[in-house]
Amino acid sequence: LREQNLPSVLQLTVNSGGCSGYSYEFRLVDQPSKEEGTIVVERGSARLEVDEVSLAFLEDCEIDYVEEMIRSSFQVVKNKLADSKCGCGSSFNVAGF
Repeated sequence: LREQNLPSVLQLTVNSGGCSGYSYEFRLVDQPSKEEGTIVVERGSARLEVDEVSLAFLEDCEIDYVEEMIRSSFQVVKNKLADSKCGCGSSFNVAGF
């Protein structure tokens, strides 16, 4: 993506809302944020950005690119803090928050 001058940083944000209480939002952005508290993880040429507030909801999580018949998307496939999640996997609940 970088070679084609397309957004190449995957940004993950946790928002309040969704059918289970919180929802994951993935976006591709041009550059990592310069905001204080933003974490950027790099593996090879892949870059993931998570803000400090969202990071509190993502302990020991795994992110994967999932290809299904009806869609292909980045998804949080494992989140130690998620007490329950909806059927689509986009929203989750955290016990104790």
